[in-house]
Amino acid sequence: MSNQVINFIVPIALKEMMEHLVPIYQHANGVTINVVHVLNPEVPGLIADKAAWDIAITNPCYVEGIIIAGHANRSSCHTFARAPLAFCAKGAHGPAAQSVDVLVRILRSARSIALTGTGTSGDTFRDVLRQLNLGDDLSERLLFLEGGGPMKAVLDGRAELAALPLTNIAPMDGVSVVAICPTELNAHIDFALCMSPSAAKVTHDFSAWLLNEALNEQLEQLGAVRCNEQ
Repeated sequence: MSNQVINFIVPIALKEMMEHLVPIYQHANGVTINVVHVLNPEVPGLIADKAAWDIAITNPCYVEGIIIAGHANRSSCHTFARAPLAFCAKGAHGPAAQSVDVLVRILRSARSIALTGTGTSGDTFRDVLRQLNLGDDLSERLLFLEGGGPMKAVLDGRAELAALPLTNIAPMDGVSVVAICPTELNAHIDFALCMSPSAAKVTHDFSAWLLNEALNEQLEQLGAVRCNEQ
């Protein structure tokens, strides 16, 4: 049995996606992948604090900071995928709205909307509210929660909607997508991958698997699409 271990830092925005993908790779390759989940803005600090890591995924701006700090080589860093900001509700609903007019109507009618207070998706949602001039109208209905909190709030009935990357919603049972931000709002979350300069071949192989186009269909089913290198 292989004793090869990969330490993988995963943003909470991709938690559900990687809970699906990581076991597939482990089973096929006989490696152990230790996963740590944190919010995107927390990834650089975790690495700077000398946490055990071989590979990490986070937003491109944070990957750039990791490179500048000398914790990753630029040659090991690649664009991974993009997920649109979406909104989910408990139970089954009709097709997801994808127009600005319908999105505005859904947001205005929601009794409460949960978002991640200090995460990238929360910042993206606040930008959407500014674009739609809804910030003042909805301010008292917003629930600012910690990472992972918005989905829990929808499932336990504390919030009617949650604003999250589609990658947090698509793999989940018990909720459905009620709206996806249309492209004209530019409301998406980009992800990039980087590796520690000391990463072993087993990590490079895992990185190549994550980036292989053969995975594209599964990524789409899990709420993300490939995008061009930044």
